[in-house]
Amino acid sequence: MIDPLEDWADRLLQMKPVGSAQAGAQNLADFYGDMADKVSAEGSNRLFTFNRTVFVSTLLAQGFAPTGGTDWVQRVGTAYLAGVASATILPGQKNDGRWSASGSDVVTPNSGAAVIITAITAKEKLEEGLLASSVGFTDIGKSSQADDFFVKFAQAWRDATLEFKFKLIGLIISGPTTAPLPLVFEAQ
Repeated sequence: MIDPLEDWADRLLQMKPVGSAQAGAQNLADFYGDMADKVSAEGSNRLFTFNRTVFVSTLLAQGFAPTGGTDWVQRVGTAYLAGVASATILPGQKNDGRWSASGSDVVTPNSGAAVIITAITAKEKLEEGLLASSVGFTDIGKSSQADDFFVKFAQAWRDATLEFKFKLIGLIISGPTTAPLPLVFEAQ
């Protein structure tokens, strides 16, 4: 279940200042991973594990420096999409009566894989929110601006996660055998 915005902002505020791009990228990956790894799909158990390693390596390969602005937002968006697209979606976490043979989502070789079908939409939502929050990026040190920045920054990440729609695959009885049945569920 996706935590309330206040929890996202609190987790963001727990991040410690760092002295390198590597540590900064890892900090950002850990922030998002800690929050997004709680995602479920319409009453399922937790089913998503963000790929922090891919996020960090993609961000560093582009030249990560927390500067705000359009270029920075696009770099973070690209790394986010890479981390989401390569995330692990755990099978067996979502039950649905329409899957008459399996009862829950399963790993189904040769019939497709569980995916987040709205990953690009989520990336665009993240970039939109980060761009709006990065207007105050250079004012973070000013106490009157800091709280507003952190809430907007956290909201951008949370709103992107709420865009997730998971295509999960279960099995149905089809004559003497079973067949895959993909179903779509919204993130919660």
